[in-house]
Amino acid sequence: MQKKFKQVQQLIAESKNVLLPLHLHPDGDMVGSGLAMAAYLRRLGKKVRVVSADPVDPEWKFLPYFDWIENIDPAELDLRDFDLIAFIDYNTPKRITNADEISIPKNVRCFCFDHHPPGKLFCPLSIVDSQKASSSTQLLLRYFEAVDFPINQEIATLLYWGLLLDSGLFEYGKDYKLLHEDAIKLIAAGAPHDELVFFMKRNTSPSVIKCLAKGLSRIKIDKENKFFWITLPYSELGDIDDPKVDCYGITPYLKVLKGTDFGVLLLEEEPKVIRGNLRSRRQDGFDVSQIAKALGGGGHPPAAGFTLKMPLKKAEGLVLKTARKFSSRSNS
Repeated sequence: MQKKFKQVQQLIAESKNVLLPLHLHPDGDMVGSGLAMAAYLRRLGKKVRVVSADPVDPEWKFLPYFDWIENIDPAELDLRDFDLIAFIDYNTPKRITNADEISIPKNVRCFCFDHHPPGKLFCPLSIVDSQKASSSTQLLLRYFEAVDFPINQEIATLLYWGLLLDSGLFEYGKDYKLLHEDAIKLIAAGAPHDELVFFMKRNTSPSVIKCLAKGLSRIKIDKENKFFWITLPYSELGDIDDPKVDCYGITPYLKVLKGTDFGVLLLEEEPKVIRGNLRSRRQDGFDVSQIAKALGGGGHPPAAGFTLKMPLKKAEGLVLKTARKFSSRSNS
C-alpha cells in the first residue's frame, strides 16, 4: 500500500485540474473524505471541482469547505477539461451519475481510495482496503501520514465526521482497535468530538421526524424469513421537505426489530425511481450486501443499497423475491 500511496502522490504532482465527484446519495464518509481530499489538493495548488449529482444534506453546511460542493451531475461536464479524476469511497463510475452511463476519456488519469469490497476495479491506481478500514476517511488518514502531510483542524474534522458516520458512532467496525486509534489521532488534531456527536444525535428536523413516522407506520414483517420491509411511495411524500435526504432517518431503525435478521427500506424518490437500503441487525449477522449486489447495487455485509427504475409495486415484488431467496439459504 505504501508504494501505491507514493504513486498517487506522484500522479497528483503531475496534474493541474482535478475533478472530485461524490457518489450518489452522498453520506458522511463520502462528504468527509471527498472534502478532505479536495482540501489537500488545493493546499498543493491544484484546481479542484467537487461535484455531486445528488443534493448533499444542507444540514451539514457547518462542515469545513461545504460550500465547495457543486450540485451538478458529472455527466453534464466535459471531462476532457480535467487531467485527473479522484474517485473516493466507491469503485465504479456508475455511482457518480444519474445518467444511464458516463464515459471517462482515456487520456484523463485517475486514482481511487475505497473501503468497500472491490468489484472490477476501473481505475488502474486503486487503493482498496475492505478488511481493516471502516471508512474511506481512515484510508485518507493513512495516505496523509505516508506522504508526511500535516492535517489541520478542518481536515481532521472532515475525516472524523466520515469515521463517526460510517462506523455508526463506533457500532460498526472492521478493526476496532485501529478505528479507535484513528479517532484518537483525529481528536488530537482538533476534531470536535462533542460538537459532531451532538449534531448527529440531537439535531433532527421536523421533516425527518415526519418521514420517520410515515415509514414506521408501514412496517411489514416476513416472520418465516426473518426480515421486515417498509415501502414509501412518492405520492405520500408531498409534505416532506426533501425526501432524498429526510427519509433516510429511517435507516437506523432497519436493524432494531426483535426476531428479524435485517430490514429493507424502499423509498420512491421520484416516480418509478426506487432507492433501496438494507441493514443487518448484527455486525457479524446476515450479509445484506448479497441482496444488494443481486439487484445491481452493493455495499457492506451489515449495510448496503441499490436503485431500481420501475414502478414501486414491481420493485417491491422483485426485492421480496430476492430477499427470500438469500434469507432462506441463510436459515436452512
